[in-house]
Amino acid sequence: MGSSGDLKDFDVDKFITKAGAAMTAKLPFEQQVHAFAANGLDHPDWKNQMQSGYNNLASIRLDAKGKPIGELNEQGKSAIDLFRRMDAVNADYAKGLIGAEVYQRFSDIGFLMHLGKTSSEAASIAANAASGAVLGSDTEKLMKKVKSEVGKLLADPWYSADWVRHLGGDNTHANTAQVHGWMRRYGTLLVQSGMYGDSDTALRAASEYLADPKVSAKVNGTLYMRSEMPTAPSSRSQDEWFSRFIDAVPKARAKELHSSGNEVRLEFDENLMAYRPFIKGIPLHDTEGNIEVYTKAEIQAWYAEEEKRDISAAVANANTMQADKAHDAYRKRIWSEVGQVQRDEGRFAMERYDGTVNKSVLESRIFGRDAFAQITKDGNAGKSLGELMKLYPARRRVNP
Repeated sequence: MGSSGDLKDFDVDKFITKAGAAMTAKLPFEQQVHAFAANGLDHPDWKNQMQSGYNNLASIRLDAKGKPIGELNEQGKSAIDLFRRMDAVNADYAKGLIGAEVYQRFSDIGFLMHLGKTSSEAASIAANAASGAVLGSDTEKLMKKVKSEVGKLLADPWYSADWVRHLGGDNTHANTAQVHGWMRRYGTLLVQSGMYGDSDTALRAASEYLADPKVSAKVNGTLYMRSEMPTAPSSRSQDEWFSRFIDAVPKARAKELHSSGNEVRLEFDENLMAYRPFIKGIPLHDTEGNIEVYTKAEIQAWYAEEEKRDISAAVANANTMQADKAHDAYRKRIWSEVGQVQRDEGRFAMERYDGTVNKSVLESRIFGRDAFAQITKDGNAGKSLGELMKLYPARRRVNP
């Protein structure tokens, strides 16, 4: 009810997000991000902070001489800092919170800061790159050279410039077109930054950034940006989980179609924001003839189910190992008491209980794993061998 007494609709989502922010405020930042991401909620303060910072970025650019115009205020700086922290924890959440276009702007700023630019310089350069502005004829020539050099990679996958060898070794990755796009984007940013005087140096610096294991991962012969990869449980690395999914799902489907799993790769489709599997460049189809597409949410759900199975298997294995140890200790103790039984009950006490050559009756009634399980269940595992022979007599008629 409003202050004037009129009834208003209660905004449940707004209430939940505010309550969530209050409940998690004292948690470490990483745990706060995980909590909001896991529940599919936008943190209201973070979203407002990012939007205010982005509004400030819109007023910043470089002049014709490459000098910053406009000033990065505290809101802009705080937004950049918040983005970099959030992106390091969960890139998907950051992208969902602020949108793909805003995410790319902040990502470009983070890239330039990683290579040494201040937040103000990085914001100005990223703004110019986003607007398509070119700073003078020299910069324009360098940008054209970057596009030409990267274009050679598409035309000839065995193109072997220094930066190509650094990024992919003697061969390039299966997703050449995507690598081309990343190199063109980062190479262009570096040229506009004025940090490098020639295209080869700019491209080499961009390739070193892309080759950083914190930035990208090579899985199943394909290079992926970590920011695009599904968020993985902490029990294994992001690379291990993704490789495991590829082996278990698209590769398994390929084998059903009598194709080699080695010919399968996943490519991230930025338009669909999902992964598409290919066999030798041909889209993989499901059992109903539809083109297979795996969203990040679906892959992460698969991760979660597999982790449950892993945990169950680990618990079962631990229980088995514990039971094995208990049985081994029990068996050693019982065998050590055979002499005492023969002294108390007579020299042939064991033979009277079990006349078989291989002692199968003793094994099935007292010594074996199943027998131990039953004896433990009955609460008799601590009793002596003599007592157990009386409690669990041989199931056959024994001649006196």
